[in-house]
Amino acid sequence: MAKVVSQHPEDFPSHVDRRRGLFSGVVDAAMRVITSWAFFVLYLLLAGGWLVVGLAYGFGPAWIDVVVVVSAFLAVTLMVILENTSRHSHLAVQMKLNALALALLSLMDQEDQREAREELRKAIGVERHVDPRGLRE
Repeated sequence: MAKVVSQHPEDFPSHVDRRRGLFSGVVDAAMRVITSWAFFVLYLLLAGGWLVVGLAYGFGPAWIDVVVVVSAFLAVTLMVILENTSRHSHLAVQMKLNALALALLSLMDQEDQREAREELRKAIGVERHVDPRGLRE
């Protein structure tokens, strides 16, 4: 069974900024809310209620405008939240990969591994300088 790792800032590596901004806190809270089953159920109830009321009173132009504006606002908001979360996740993975590469470098002290060691050293931090579309397979 895997050991559960603490998520407390005092347990973070020394090069990680432990301070969190207001935006990060709001995005984290929003992600917890929008990924819950309760949010999905609430969304279905609101969409169903909008549909039922629209069928009962007719779908006038104002009624359609409400759903268009609200949907557009929610779509952009969710996109911003998801992109921000994805960016933070990507950066965390890259930091972990760089730490693993540095640890591996410290173990590679034999001369016959000089070329592999140099390639590994060059790869550390390359994600900040290379367009992913330009990488060769």
